[in-house]
Amino acid sequence: MSKLFTSRVAFLAFVLLSLVGCQDNQADPGEPVDWEQDGTSVGFSPTASTAVLDFAATIDTQAEACSAEAASAAIATYLCLPTVEQNQFDSYSFGVTPKTGAQTLAYLKAYFGVTTPLSVNALDTTANRTTAIIVIIVVLGFATAAGFYIVGRKRKVA
Repeated sequence: MSKLFTSRVAFLAFVLLSLVGCQDNQADPGEPVDWEQDGTSVGFSPTASTAVLDFAATIDTQAEACSAEAASAAIATYLCLPTVEQNQFDSYSFGVTPKTGAQTLAYLKAYFGVTTPLSVNALDTTANRTTAIIVIIVVLGFATAAGFYIVGRKRKVA
């Protein structure tokens, strides 16, 4: 029973700790990708999704973006985007004088004094993610140990 418990915990720890080092294996949004169409190679360079382009269009002029309400709405909308689209928007250049999305939001946030942070992901840093995984391993370990204790106790009673 002890070897089985140890091997299961070791396997679970291995799986969860291997997740710490996992990164997105996606190509850079500006990196060309070769596609085949009718047997010929076609170059393709994705820049941004439709959601990112639509969002950028809502704050690409002074009339659309220059108010405290518009800046707050833009930051709230940005925070609702999935991480992949936030990353696309951060590097996407737009506007009369081209600035990246990250530069535009930082400017609007500072100029209008918006207090909402541009990142609300609690597991954004490696340290926080590592801590969360360690907590998960400990909780699962205690739950497994408690389960084995209960099963062992029932066997002794029977």
